[in-house]
Amino acid sequence: MASITLEIAQAILDVHVSPSSPIVAIHHFGAVATSTFLLHTTSPATASYLVSLVETPAATDQSFNENSISAQYSLLTHLHTHLPLPHPLPLPSPLALTPTYLLLRLPHALSPTPELPITPAQNKAALLGASLRAVHACAGEWFGRHAWEHEGVYSWQEAFTRLLEDALDAAPPHLGLDVQAVRKRLSRAIGFFLFDDVEEPAFVALTSEAVYARADAPDGDVVLWLPTLPHALFGDPLLERVFSEVPFPLGSGQPAPSRELLQGYGSPLIVFARQRTKRLWYDLYLGLLLLLNESLHSPEELDWARELVRRSAELLENAPCY
Repeated sequence: MASITLEIAQAILDVHVSPSSPIVAIHHFGAVATSTFLLHTTSPATASYLVSLVETPAATDQSFNENSISAQYSLLTHLHTHLPLPHPLPLPSPLALTPTYLLLRLPHALSPTPELPITPAQNKAALLGASLRAVHACAGEWFGRHAWEHEGVYSWQEAFTRLLEDALDAAPPHLGLDVQAVRKRLSRAIGFFLFDDVEEPAFVALTSEAVYARADAPDGDVVLWLPTLPHALFGDPLLERVFSEVPFPLGSGQPAPSRELLQGYGSPLIVFARQRTKRLWYDLYLGLLLLLNESLHSPEELDWARELVRRSAELLENAPCY
């Protein structure tokens, strides 16, 4: 897990904010390999900041379809131009400081309190659903990864097929996945234009999670959205991780996705049988994506990913495409 010292945090802030105020407190919003910290300064008029340390996997580590730091900055900027979300400050050039980071200025100053951080809970699910709906509306101009910006991919079926084929090519042998059988089922799905019902490239965070905190603002809770976007892309909103029907963590006994989250989102994403089949394909891709970026995820997440792959491969054998 990444960590940050007061000296490094102050050096980062000094690069972007002039004159900057001394940092008096740092609160940790943790993740496995990408860690986010809330910075508090001495100036009450200065907004709080989020700094996210983005760890680049070592050469010996697995890394698959991960957005570069500059791509993540561009994606965060795209969101900020559409929504009142944390403002990403420009990346320094060159990226001289170590570790690599993203710095975001929050719309409201946050006070350091014992309650921070607050992790997403069931009573926050509706807020998360509403936030997701707004983020998905921040459409792009093409389908797929940020790295495909100049390739002119304007069909979601073409984009997703490419993503999945790349993941199947890289699938670890120890998974025991019958890749040839999966490809036969994929050809059938393509023949039925299963993925061709997506007309607009929605902003999909995919493997990112929201972070919640209580703000000193009249509107109470503020959602500190998406401090990093390692695998965000433009595509089908149904691809979003939180819409999987496999509960996380495994054995939690909670329905997935939660009713509160769907109510907050405001409209059903699965109405017809073919849409549930599509979600199975997305589960397969998501599971492979997590496993192919093993160093960025917790053992709990990797167990969930293996179950996604096992379950989706089994159920896709007889899943309808019409």
